[in-house]
Amino acid sequence: MSVLITTSRRPTRRTRSLCNDLAKVIPGAIKVNRGKMSIKDVAAKTLELNANVAIIVSVYRGNPGKIWFLHVTENSYQWIPPDILLAGVKLQREFGRIKIPTPHKLAIMVSKEAEEEQKKLAEALSKILESPLIYGSPNRKNNLTKYQTKGFDIILYIDHDPQFKAALKFIQTENTREIGPRIRIKKMFWQIKRVFET
Repeated sequence: MSVLITTSRRPTRRTRSLCNDLAKVIPGAIKVNRGKMSIKDVAAKTLELNANVAIIVSVYRGNPGKIWFLHVTENSYQWIPPDILLAGVKLQREFGRIKIPTPHKLAIMVSKEAEEEQKKLAEALSKILESPLIYGSPNRKNNLTKYQTKGFDIILYIDHDPQFKAALKFIQTENTREIGPRIRIKKMFWQIKRVFET
């Protein structure tokens, strides 16, 4: 599966960096500069890349502000929930120098003890990214987790955040090292009322 990743119009450097980071850890992801493209143009570009999902990162006060998901088919395109309001991000370069091989398989992981909305987010991301959902914790001492994650390069772990709704963490399965980006979530919107741009 391919995924298009882009920004809202007039992105900041940090927003572009987040998109670049996401393209490095989501298998099949292709980062595209938005330029003057309308949402209709983004949908057309998504199909051109043989993808059916676009991830759009918007800007708020100079920083990445929201993440939107667009589902695209030959005949239509529509927003799919959730809209994710960001509390902050930690970019890959802020984790230090880490070699990130090209990923081939991604799994979504969430703890069985997670809050219901975190589980709901995990289920949504599993469908959007067409990636398996695993209930567990990325602990290198956990033999069950090792078995569950065998064959996957990257785990997208929906973790508890003490101040906000959740944190999205990208973790290499080989050494259970967090490689970034880390995305802290302030709020999730499951009813989308936003209209399309022209």
